[in-house]
Amino acid sequence: MGESAPATDIDWDEENTTPPSLVGKETTAFSSGDWTITVSHPVVLPENALHEIDVYSIKFGWHWKGIVKPDGGVTELSPFKEMSEEESRTIAEESVKRSPPFVFHGIEDTLRLTDTITLRCPYCWQFTFEFDSRHAEYGDRTGQALAQVITHHTAQITIALGEVRSAVMDNMWDMLNQEIID
Repeated sequence: MGESAPATDIDWDEENTTPPSLVGKETTAFSSGDWTITVSHPVVLPENALHEIDVYSIKFGWHWKGIVKPDGGVTELSPFKEMSEEESRTIAEESVKRSPPFVFHGIEDTLRLTDTITLRCPYCWQFTFEFDSRHAEYGDRTGQALAQVITHHTAQITIALGEVRSAVMDNMWDMLNQEIID
């Protein structure tokens, strides 16, 4: 993690941030000056608990996310990295490239970043990408007969703290949940 990581001798304040009416999940926040760590876990038997760890500093612009398993093993979900506009753009672009409309029908050399909006929250951006595909449909259409028609798509991807928070294609397709938006 290097010099940007929190120092090992920091005194941390601890706060249970779970709303009183929430059942099934508990969250504790640890904070010290410019760093915040949240630890979330379901309320289950200890041998079944997975703890989600989120470490970030708004001031310094760094973020790490992982899961600690009951046996102590750690699965890194997001490596310790700077939350920059460039890194966020890369995350957004990869999100588009992994979406079924692009994977199954996208025309690779048509993918273009057409707009970037800096949002009001720290380390938050909305990126707009456009690309052409060989079919008009959304989602995984493997094995289906599809009409060959070049279709232009626009995808708006919102990144906050280094994670995709929203991904909408053509103002009608939720790319995260793979469903039509009502």
